[in-house]
Amino acid sequence: PLLADLAADRWPRAAIGTQPEVTGLVDLQSIANAALTFVRSNGQDAGDANEAEGALAVWQLLAQTLRHGTSDWEDEAERGGGRHSEWFPTSEQIAQASILPQLFSGFAQELLRLLQCPPASQGASLATLKSLIDARAVAQSSLAAWAMLVGDSPAWHEATWAPLKQLASELRTGMHCNEVLARRAEVVLWFSFTLAASWPERSGSAQAAAAVLELGSCLDEFPAPWRALLWSQACRLASTGEGDQCPRLIEWMLQRPPRSAGSSELLELTELPYARSIEMACKQLPGDFGNSALAEQLLKLALADVPAHELHAQSCDARALLLRAMRFVMGRDIAGLCNGLQSQVLPSLRSAAEAEATQGSANAARVLIAALRAVLPAMANPTADLHPAAVLWKAQWPCVEALLLRFPSSLSTTCGKQQPLAAAAEAVSAAAIVLPQLLPEAVELLAKCLELRPAGLEPCLTALQEILKKLPCPPLEPTAAADLLAKTWLRISQAILTRPNLHRDPMALECFFSLLASSLLEGRCSPCGGLLRPQLLSQTSLMARMLSLLCEALPNCGAASAAAAECMLRYARQ
Repeated sequence: PLLADLAADRWPRAAIGTQPEVTGLVDLQSIANAALTFVRSNGQDAGDANEAEGALAVWQLLAQTLRHGTSDWEDEAERGGGRHSEWFPTSEQIAQASILPQLFSGFAQELLRLLQCPPASQGASLATLKSLIDARAVAQSSLAAWAMLVGDSPAWHEATWAPLKQLASELRTGMHCNEVLARRAEVVLWFSFTLAASWPERSGSAQAAAAVLELGSCLDEFPAPWRALLWSQACRLASTGEGDQCPRLIEWMLQRPPRSAGSSELLELTELPYARSIEMACKQLPGDFGNSALAEQLLKLALADVPAHELHAQSCDARALLLRAMRFVMGRDIAGLCNGLQSQVLPSLRSAAEAEATQGSANAARVLIAALRAVLPAMANPTADLHPAAVLWKAQWPCVEALLLRFPSSLSTTCGKQQPLAAAAEAVSAAAIVLPQLLPEAVELLAKCLELRPAGLEPCLTALQEILKKLPCPPLEPTAAADLLAKTWLRISQAILTRPNLHRDPMALECFFSLLASSLLEGRCSPCGGLLRPQLLSQTSLMARMLSLLCEALPNCGAASAAAAECMLRYARQ
């Protein structure tokens, strides 16, 4: 508590050095040493995120106070303010504070020591590595707060990039690729990525990303499993590059997919971050960029045959990201991408999905859904009939219907949703929002799924609410949209109200009343230009049944689920 109090006021004041009366009372080096000792003593178990959180919070609070200024201490706030409020350093004062790079350098060195991967002799199991990832996630918040303070002075450059430069120098000189170097290299790459990704507008991240290209094949010399971990962190660092660097960085990453690292047991930890890195780098490509060869490589990775024992909970999400990255690689040639998917990819995916369905698997089905989502435009397209994605979706609509109405679905242990039903419902809502011409078919399909499949209630209601929130009016004509939604809402309400024990189902009540409350909003947020609300309120018998259900369900479900109670009360208020 004492260090936290100092970090919230006197420590940052003394570090800026503009108030001699404070600086004279504070020994900056002693406080820094105490805070570093606090991190060290609470981080002996590097993988324990809970132990590390309190220690790292002190350093995060120091950076936040330097950036945002002080606030009242509670006892002073009760009296209307005090001497610990109204202090705010300017950006010039922060840039001129020479002690800040020193403080950050000490903090960074402590993180680099504590957050190394455990040596193989200690048994670096998946559980141990996952705990380390949790601890790093805690540290990432502190580093992100300090990244906002980093300046352009030589001292700051030394504090931020010296570890990466030293690593590059060691690798270039041909140091033996042993475990000691591998552990240090892995944590340095993680640290550099975290810092580069946290900078505002990624200013200066080009230097860090370029280091990946300089490392070249040095990382390839490390044995498994270190090669897999090093490739993973290097790809994350490469993803922070700027637009003109990205083609080379993407090529570098595509040459080092996780399955080529020789550590299939680590795919659960490396495959999804790799796919995220690829997508992030592809997003930075210029809008007029188009490279069919790169797109084919991404497609090959996304659709590669994988042995069943190598599949894991994030496999589908990783493939979806690779397919989405392909969308950015193709640039403006969306028609070529859609034609290629229609003729070469989707037929085989559909066959694989149908074959898997008999075995209770949904991997191919979710990849098929991801492929359809990958071609959707970023925003509503007023000429939806002319957009290649609309043509593709209409051609594949029978397949989408099959996924929602007939394919078996089971609860995913990863996301807690019925799959592939939930993924298909989310894709249909996304398509209806950006391709308005699909709206009638989309709401009809979601309503039909809700009527026919008990498991479809939650995902379909959630998808319908997403459509309602982002309904593109215009280009949709508000009156026609209001008529369509009012008829659909009446239909699904009648189906839901006939369900037995509905008043004892908090999740169903939450989704149902949330949708109705959003539909009855007034003012600027009112859907369809305010035309949907009066149409729904005119259904007096339905409104009466809804209020009756609310009165019956609120006492019991309200106690069991605060979210359900809030949605019911929001509906009553509207």
